[in-house]
Amino acid sequence: DNRLGLASNSRVKISKPIASVGAKWESFSKFKLGGLGSKVPKHIQNAGTPRALGFTLGTRAPFAAVSLGGKYLLTFDSARAHDDLGLTFPSDYGAIAGFVWLETNALLVCLSNGYVVSVDFAKLIELQAGGNLPQRVAAMATQRVFNEYVTSIDRSSDAKVACCGDTMVKIVRNEGVELEVIAEIELPRQPTVGQFLDCVKWDSAGHSLACSSTDGYLYCFDID
Repeated sequence: DNRLGLASNSRVKISKPIASVGAKWESFSKFKLGGLGSKVPKHIQNAGTPRALGFTLGTRAPFAAVSLGGKYLLTFDSARAHDDLGLTFPSDYGAIAGFVWLETNALLVCLSNGYVVSVDFAKLIELQAGGNLPQRVAAMATQRVFNEYVTSIDRSSDAKVACCGDTMVKIVRNEGVELEVIAEIELPRQPTVGQFLDCVKWDSAGHSLACSSTDGYLYCFDID
């Protein structure tokens, strides 16, 4: 609904919906990540600066997710109807490489050692409301999608999700917390020490993909 979000070392700000004519910033919600008055635990505050910020989709007051450093993912209800939630992942899965929200309020999180974690966020909120957060594993599932690494994930306008790693791009879909790889696009490259695929992006229509690499290549292709 045309909101903007900003994250700095100490806070997150979310705007009200911004008009296409006469646009101006009006704050809708604010969260303190650090400093006096912050509810974020100190060990998370000290984990690093925000790397990415994303919203749930739709036109209601959104949930926002912010990755701090490479280890923690914090979620906030901008309407303040639910408590904040923090997610952390096993260290051997690697650092958070990226995440995307889906229409179903599922959250897909890429971890650098090749894993994708699927989070049923609606289920997580339900467990939180019932005081059952220790059972949060029921709302999450993990799958190793790449053998070596994953660096980027992107969602198209028609809800297709692509991620890149190793020497390929993979398109995935989720059903609940279960994840399925529905397509693999092998790129014309060989594994090279010190060089890797670093970013994948859909076009605005969800018909084409581009994937860049640290050694200067840009791979572009259409998806049937």
